[in-house]
Amino acid sequence: MLDASMRFISGRDSAAKKEIRNDDDRVDTLRREIVGYLAKVTRRSLTEDEGLDDVMSLCAMVTANFRLVMVALESDDVAKAREVLSSSDRSWQVQRELRRKHFRRLNDGLKVSVETTEIHMDLLNDLHRINRHVYHIAQTLVEIEEEPATDA
Repeated sequence: MLDASMRFISGRDSAAKKEIRNDDDRVDTLRREIVGYLAKVTRRSLTEDEGLDDVMSLCAMVTANFRLVMVALESDDVAKAREVLSSSDRSWQVQRELRRKHFRRLNDGLKVSVETTEIHMDLLNDLHRINRHVYHIAQTLVEIEEEPATDA
């Protein structure tokens, strides 16, 4: 996906745009399959765990940011990139709160939280990293727009 993104950014390659959309759909499918697999691994329905709801809410936020930055890339819409950046403080707050909630569940001795803590924290960390990359893309789009035009 990154190679296609670079081709699209550097040359507005319409084939790369389609490839990015297809890759995004595959990522969504893989995410759903991973959550299903994790439910089987723990031998219980992870949906009973408040932690899964937390992970899914963060995933929805990251997905929304990703989709918005892709719209910004596809349409050269710097306002959309700025919109992504405007949510960064809220996103960091949500991520910190989700970690605190997980540790409170651990402190309360909630068995499912103890059993799934490694998976839970990995998912939060991975989503955090993906979101950082999305913000970096948005920031780059804004910076490109702000660069003074040079005449060759």
